[in-house]
Parts: sequence; structure tokens; C-alpha cells
Amino acid sequence: QFAVLSFILLDNVVMITLILLSYVVVSVIWWKRIKPMAVKNQAALQLVFEREEIPDEEELAASQAGSVSVPTDSCVIGATLATLRLRNRTGVTVTRISRKSGEVIANPGVNDVLQEGDTLHVIATPEQLRKTTELFALHDLPEKAMPDLSTLSELHTQSYRLPTGAYAVNKTLVELRLRNLAGTTVLRIKHGVQSVQNPGPNERLLENDVIFMIGTDSELKRACQILNEGPATA
Repeated sequence: QFAVLSFILLDNVVMITLILLSYVVVSVIWWKRIKPMAVKNQAALQLVFEREEIPDEEELAASQAGSVSVPTDSCVIGATLATLRLRNRTGVTVTRISRKSGEVIANPGVNDVLQEGDTLHVIATPEQLRKTTELFALHDLPEKAMPDLSTLSELHTQSYRLPTGAYAVNKTLVELRLRNLAGTTVLRIKHGVQSVQNPGPNERLLENDVIFMIGTDSELKRACQILNEGPATA
């Protein structure tokens, strides 16, 4: 009887071991398939949260060239432009950075780090310039608003081919303002055989271009309507 019980116990241990091994194997296989998708979606989401809003035509008309300096003990020292998101915080657009050392950074990118004594050359309205100066005078950087996490699971990508006669043909992204009006982010534009990753605001759309966007169902629907017919208020 003891031998029978031992055999049953051993048989159960073997079965449990086999089940666990199967679970591990299946998990590894699925992870290898899912990991590239996860990395791709993470990069896309990062674009969504770091991409700044594009100024509208009325704001551009009221804007002018100006500059603001980084004082000693400023909260922005050591921060990147991606972290500061000045376009979203204060409305300014940074066009150039001049260092105390004499170095000039033309068309600064999101990974450029601000240093004490830097002078930021910006396009801004007087009010936006005032807000930026006040921000730079602070010792602690205010926390930026976090995105609505409830919508993260609803985000997905979609492509849209621009038909003949569409509203967006021969217009730039800054003119269309998809980020502002629809909430979508353009990840890529395919001009025939040429593909433009992370297109800038001056990228012009052409007939039969394929636009790859990320957003929720409703945001993507609005973006496609704008591309095809124009803004609802137009």
C-alpha cells in the first residue's frame, strides 16, 4: 500500500512538473512574439506624450522673436526640452539655444539639456514669454499633468490613404493641426516609396500619401474626417 501511495505521489509530482514546464515554454514563446509589439507601442506612446501641440494661425500671427535666459538655481537646469515641454507649459517654440561658452544649438532637439546661463531664442507672444520667464525663475519644476491612463488601452494605430481632391492635399501638418483638433499623432508618412518617420510640422501631404496615426477610435475618425473634408468649423 505504501508503494502504491508513493507511486501516485510521484506521478502527481511529475504531472505538476510537466504542467509548469509547459507553462514556462508557452510564456517564453508568447513573450518572443509580443515583445516586438510592446516595444513598438511603447515608442509610439512616447511620441504621443512628448509630441507638443502645434500653434494655430492666430497664435502664430501674434507671436514674435524673443529670448529668455536660464538664471542661477533655475529649476530647468539639467532638464531636457522633452522633460520641460515648453510648448505645452507656456506656449513658446524654441528655435535656438546659445550657451555661455559661445556654442550655438540651432534647431534644438528634445534631448538637448539646458545649462545655467543658456539663452533660449523663442517664437512667442508677450504673454507666453512672460510665463516662460516666470517658470525659469522657479527653484522647483512644477509637475506636468499626467495623461488620462484610462485611454491608454484604447490607443491603436491606423493608416489612411489621402484620396484625390481631399482637403489635406498640399497642406502641411502645422496647417492641419491634427494633434490639436483630433488628438491624434502622426507617426509616419509614406510618399510613394519614400517613408518619413516622425514627420515635422512643415511636412507637406501629397495626393495618395499614406498617413500612419495613433489615437483612440473617435480621435482617428475625426482625424480622417479632417484629412478628407477639413475641420468641422471650416
